[in-house]
Amino acid sequence: MCSVGMLAVEVDWWDLADGGVLSGWCYSVLTLSGKLIINGSLDGTRDPPTMRTVQFPVPDVKVYQHANGRKHIILLTERGEVWAITTTFSEIPLQVALPDVKLGYPGHKQRQPGTVSKVVAGWNASGVLVEGHGITLLFSQSRRFDLMGVPFLSGLDVVEDSDSVVDFAIGEHFLMAATASGKVFAANLADIERNEPIAPMQMLNFEAPAGRRPINRVVGWFRKFALFNDDGLVHIVDAFQDLQASRQHLEAAGGPRGLSHNLNEMRTGATTPTMVAGLEAYTIVDVAFGDWHYLALTDTGKVLSWGTESRMCGCLGLGRSDVAKEKGLRLVGGFDGVLDTAQVVSFDHPYPEDEARGGGMSPSGHSYHSTR
Repeated sequence: MCSVGMLAVEVDWWDLADGGVLSGWCYSVLTLSGKLIINGSLDGTRDPPTMRTVQFPVPDVKVYQHANGRKHIILLTERGEVWAITTTFSEIPLQVALPDVKLGYPGHKQRQPGTVSKVVAGWNASGVLVEGHGITLLFSQSRRFDLMGVPFLSGLDVVEDSDSVVDFAIGEHFLMAATASGKVFAANLADIERNEPIAPMQMLNFEAPAGRRPINRVVGWFRKFALFNDDGLVHIVDAFQDLQASRQHLEAAGGPRGLSHNLNEMRTGATTPTMVAGLEAYTIVDVAFGDWHYLALTDTGKVLSWGTESRMCGCLGLGRSDVAKEKGLRLVGGFDGVLDTAQVVSFDHPYPEDEARGGGMSPSGHSYHSTR
C-alpha cells in the first residue's frame, strides 16, 4: 500500500516504477508492469477523486514514461509510441501521430535516430524529444493536437548535426533546452504556437563556466527551471526575471539585434542565473519546484529546501518554528516564513510520539490533528 494524499492506493509498493507525478488536480503513478494509475482529476471536475487505471483503446500497451501538465498527461510506451490524455470527461488516451518517428525501445543505450527518447509535459503544452530530429511540441486543442517544431531545435535546422538537443523542459511561457556541447537555449511558446520563425535565445551566461562539465540536464515547472551538469552545478532560472527580461532586451535592441530568425543574432548575456546560497556545499542531482518553495536532492540522499513557507505551514521541513528561525527562517508580513539560504530538511520526528497520536504541534509550531 502507498498513500496518495488522504486516499489509500491499492498498489503494492514494490510494484511501483516511480514515486508519482503531480499536476494541478491529480496524481499519477507508474507500475513496473507498465500500468498508469491516476488519482484525482485532470481538470478539477471529478468529485470525489477516485483511483483508476488508464485504459487504452488497444491491448497490451505498456507505459515506459509519463509526465503531467496542469490539465493533461503525456505518455511514452515501451514501443516508442506517444499517447496523451487531455480531459477528465474522457480519459481514454489518444495516440499522437508524429512525423518521421520510428518505433523503438526508448530506454535503449544505443538510441536509433527517429525514435522518441523523452516526453515532457509543460504547463499548457507538451514536448517530445526525437533522436536525430529534435523537439516537437504538442499544443492540445480539446481532443486534437497541433504539432509544432522549435526553430533550430527540431527538424532539418538543428543547431548543428553534432550538437543535438540532449534535454529540455517546458514551463508556462518558455521552453529551455540544452545541447550536447552544453549550449543553453530558451524559446517563447507563443512565438512557436503562432508559427513565428523567431529563433530561440542562446543564454550565454547560463552555460557552465569554462573548465566545467557542460550543462546536460534541464528540469522545470510553471515559471522556474533548473540547469545541471554532471559535477552538481545547478543554475536556477526564473522565466520572468531571466527569460522574459532577456527577450525584452533583444526586442528593444531593434534592427538585426532585435528578435530575429537568425540564431546568431539571438545570443544574449543580458541576464545571469540565480545561484542559491547553501547549495554550493553539495552535489545537487535534482530540483523540485512548488509555487513558492523549492527542494533540492543531493547525491548522498539529503534534501535541502528554501523559499517561502506560506503561513508558516511547515512545507520547508525545518522543524518547530523556533528551530526554523535558528536555521534562518524569517517572518514576512506577519505570517509567512522566508528562507534565503537552503537548509537540510530534517526527517526526524520533531515531537513526542504521544503528541503525534492525539494532536500536537506541527513542525511549524501550529496545532494539528493526526490523520493516522
